[in-house]
Order: sequence, then C-alpha cells, then structure tokens
Amino acid sequence: MLKAKYIGVREKCWHSHKLISKYSKGVQVIRKSTKEVLQAHLYILNNTDEVLPYLDAHKDIVNYKNPRQ
Repeated sequence: MLKAKYIGVREKCWHSHKLISKYSKGVQVIRKSTKEVLQAHLYILNNTDEVLPYLDAHKDIVNYKNPRQ
C-alpha cells in the first residue's frame, strides 16, 4: 500500500518544548500580552458594523435604567 502525504498538512515535531513545522521556517511568532489582546478585541467590537446595533441597544438600556448618568 502506498502511503501518500497530504499537501499543506504540517509535519509536527517537538523540539525545545515548542511545536515546529517545516512550513514555518523563517517565521517569528510574537505573543501579545493579555492587555493587548483585549484592547484589539474591544477595538474590533467597537468598529464592526454588525455589532454596532447591539452596542446602541445596550446604551439605550443603560440610559433608561440610569437616567442621571
């Protein structure tokens, strides 16, 4: 039986406790802090057209429940 490899499927190996792929040579992975990830998430949520109606509805509810604030 001929064993064929799938094109594009990573061949994984463990080296120095890091997952390395033969397709990722020369690629540097930069990890972001939790604060940076949350800032990016908030930015995306506040600037996505599909989310804006929900934000407006939330603001209306908050204003209704707390008219002085």
